[in-house]
Order: sequence, then structure tokens, then C-alpha cells
Amino acid sequence: MTAFLFLPKSAQPPYQVIVFYPGKGAFDRTDKEKLDVVIYWDFIIKSGRAFMYPFYKGSHGQRLRDTSGPVNTRDWLVEQSKDLGRSIDYLEGRNDIDPNRLAYYGFSKGGWLGPIFVAVEERFKTGIFAMGGLGEGMVSLPSGQPPNFAPRINIPMLMVNGKEDVIFPYETSQVPLYKLLGTSEEDKKHITYPGGHHVIGSSRVQMQKDIIAWLDKYLGPVD
Repeated sequence: MTAFLFLPKSAQPPYQVIVFYPGKGAFDRTDKEKLDVVIYWDFIIKSGRAFMYPFYKGSHGQRLRDTSGPVNTRDWLVEQSKDLGRSIDYLEGRNDIDPNRLAYYGFSKGGWLGPIFVAVEERFKTGIFAMGGLGEGMVSLPSGQPPNFAPRINIPMLMVNGKEDVIFPYETSQVPLYKLLGTSEEDKKHITYPGGHHVIGSSRVQMQKDIIAWLDKYLGPVD
């Protein structure tokens, strides 16, 4: 598999690392160089943290497979979970990475499917679901349904969303996912901003500040 690893210029190793799962756009395009929603993650690198963008099976035209039917969909998610694990295996082999300060960051599709990956992968210290929630339209076995994994998450979790999001509505999608998370109340937080699925302007700036503050709290400030 392929993965891009961005290293910061404003900090000294060993680096904290945020591992990304992109939105639907990454699975619609075949361009291997054009990464998804850069404006929603470049600020993390500028904060002094490393950032890993794996090419999960089916994204960017890589290693396509049949995802029709509940069994194929479940198996595809298992393979993506293995891609995530392999990415972390690679990070653990580098001497410029701090393997004890890893975070998951899922955007949109990554915030929808994120409960599966965070619950299964025990090396994350915290996680962020951005513009995600409980979704519809995926036909999978129960072993491939995010709501069945959310209660198994026990690490600190941050959810950030647009209050007027029509893809993952506040009342029927965002709040139910937040309530399902098994994380203790004092270690989980849901923040909403004016706007839809893509918050813009000052709302996006505030969202970036809130994400960095969360990482500072649970991974520690960057030296």
C-alpha cells in the first residue's frame, strides 16, 4: 500500500503523529497526487505534528475491489482496518516518531466509519471525528456497522461538526453517535459550528483551534 507521511519543520523529533482517514472524495478520484480536503488537515502539520495520509483500499484508484453486498462490504472494511494497522506498524519502525502519541483523525467518511477503526486499533491515544456521524446507505453485516463499534471506544474522543449539516444531521446523526461512544463523559466532547458539511471562514478557523487544543490536552503540547 501507499501512504504519505508529512513531517513538520517547526518541531523536533520524535514527532506526534495524526493518522488520517479521508472523505468520500478520496474514493471517487484516481489521481494519486491530489490528496483530499487539504485545508482540513494542513494546520495539523503547521502545529508541529507529523501527519500520515494512507491510501486505503479503494481510495485514489488503488487496489479496487467489489463492494457489492453485505459480505463484500464487511470484508472491504476489514482490509481497510488492516491498512490502518500497517501504517502504524511502519510508524513504529521509525526513530523520529513517538509511537506513544498517536491520534486518529477521520473526516466525513472517516468520521462515519471511524468507530470501527478506533475500536479495533488499540494504539491510538485519542481520536477526532470531523463532519461525521451515524450514516445510512451502507449494506454490511453487523460486524461491519459503525454503531456496533462505537460503544467499544474508550479513549478520549472529539467530534466537530457543522450544526446545519444535511449529510450528517445534528439531531439524527451527530448526537446519536456521540451518545454511543463508550468514552467517559469527561473525556469526550462534541463541538458544533455555524454551517453545513463544510464549515467555512471564522468557523473553520475556530474548529482548527479546537482540534489543536484537544491534541495538546491528550497528546501533550509540541516542543
